[in-house]
Amino acid sequence: MASVFISYSKLDEKYAIQIIQALGNKFECWAAVQSLQGGIKWSNAIDEALNQVDVVVVVVTPNSVISQWVTYEWAYALGQKKPVLPLQFDYVDEHKTRIHDKLKEIQIEPFIDPKSSHWIKLEQILQQLVPIGNHSKFFNLSNVIRDNSKDWVERQDAVIALREIQDIVLLNQIAPDLINILKTHQEFLLRCEAATTLSKIKNKVVVDALIHALTTDESSSVRKDAAKSLGILGDKKAAPELIKSLYDKENVRAAAAEALGELREISAVNDLRILLKDQHSRVRVGAARALGAIGIDAEAAVPELIELLEDDSPYHQRARVCDYAADALRLIRNLEGLQALRIWEASTK
Repeated sequence: MASVFISYSKLDEKYAIQIIQALGNKFECWAAVQSLQGGIKWSNAIDEALNQVDVVVVVVTPNSVISQWVTYEWAYALGQKKPVLPLQFDYVDEHKTRIHDKLKEIQIEPFIDPKSSHWIKLEQILQQLVPIGNHSKFFNLSNVIRDNSKDWVERQDAVIALREIQDIVLLNQIAPDLINILKTHQEFLLRCEAATTLSKIKNKVVVDALIHALTTDESSSVRKDAAKSLGILGDKKAAPELIKSLYDKENVRAAAAEALGELREISAVNDLRILLKDQHSRVRVGAARALGAIGIDAEAAVPELIELLEDDSPYHQRARVCDYAADALRLIRNLEGLQALRIWEASTK
């Protein structure tokens, strides 16, 4: 079902209710009047809703044109390349205040004279504006993903394409199928893509499935991608298994280190210090980046990071391993480390 965000001034709540009632079950409506519950930080909830909906309907009145939050909402939507539909429910005296020029650039539909035909027209406009194609695309992709008779490469392409879908509700619908692929499909490349795509879906079941893949999958590539996704999801529950994975194969060690940095996992500091001496440069870099992300709580690793300043092994384009050690020391901000960093910077000029 396509979703609509209704942007309005609190003084115009009646108009928001009218829109919700008129659209009925044909569109999923998000409006503060019905969607915000006690205990929720409303600014965060609004941002999250704006990221997920398909179109923003703006209630245009003298109240809304001077509302900073209404302006923020439709401007945010435009910045996210989402369709914005202004509906004028009351006259705005341009001598007293004025409709923002950016909003004027969009055709403003008149709703001042309440007629039933307006609501029919609104549905028609929304059906044209809302990217229904995204929903059709999702269902087409989900059908391919669920079809065991399809070639694994075709299913892999569908799993990758699914990452373009931003609707969290839709993604949660396909999560069980992605988890099933991750746990059971014989092709490790498809399992890798499933692990990566699951990083877009934050819930307990997904985290558990990724931890299971990290600890049991026979492919180090799958374990690596599971570690990366656990870092992105940021659930501390994964920390103990990620720490164990610091002693896995090279690619898994590097990914687990980076993930622990994403988690800001203080308990991993000593293990990450050991990885700073790893024979593989990407593991050393991953450990340095993780320690830098942990920050001041990783100051026990400063001596090893200072030693790593001597490591000029090339890593990425013009960056060397020592450059990542320097970045970590800057973030940890330990006096000893900063002094060593100044000496190192002077010597490299």
